[in-house]
Amino acid sequence: MAGEERGSEKRYREWLDYNVLELALDELEMLGEVNAVQHAFWESMLSAAVEMKLTDRAERYRERFSD
Repeated sequence: MAGEERGSEKRYREWLDYNVLELALDELEMLGEVNAVQHAFWESMLSAAVEMKLTDRAERYRERFSD
């Protein structure tokens, strides 16, 4: 998957290992932006952002549904 500047699966897993969930979410977002992902990916991202009370992120993911 994508290059270092655009998110990486390796860094995503590292953030999970360290339980730094917001940065793990960042990695997934970057990966989603540069790879062909299904609508369900962004629905899951929205769900995670809501659960983590990251309202700015949740709004950003909601906007993807209106595009």
